[in-house]
Amino acid sequence: MTKARNLKRLTMVTETGMNAALLDLRAAVDARGAIDEHIAELDQMRLSILSDPVSEAILSGADQRWLVWAEQERRHLNAALARARVAEARAKTAAAKAFGRHQAMQLVVEKRLRR
Repeated sequence: MTKARNLKRLTMVTETGMNAALLDLRAAVDARGAIDEHIAELDQMRLSILSDPVSEAILSGADQRWLVWAEQERRHLNAALARARVAEARAKTAAAKAFGRHQAMQLVVEKRLRR
């Protein structure tokens, strides 16, 4: 009976590991989503400036500087997005492994308890 109890405890450990990996994955997905939103907002601001005929006609130095800044910001955001996608992929892999470990442990416990 003690082996069964130990196996159940080990199942709880694998479940905790799986839950932690899923939380990490959720955080990575949220981080990537926030960067995606920031890029979309920046693109929308840029489009609104460029589509306004008055703004196009009087592109002052400030408007031009903003466009240069926006392009630099977009490059930085794209680099951050690439890093976030890598982090998300790693978190997915870790979550899949943790899920597999937990499922395997559950099967071992079920087989052991049937004996």
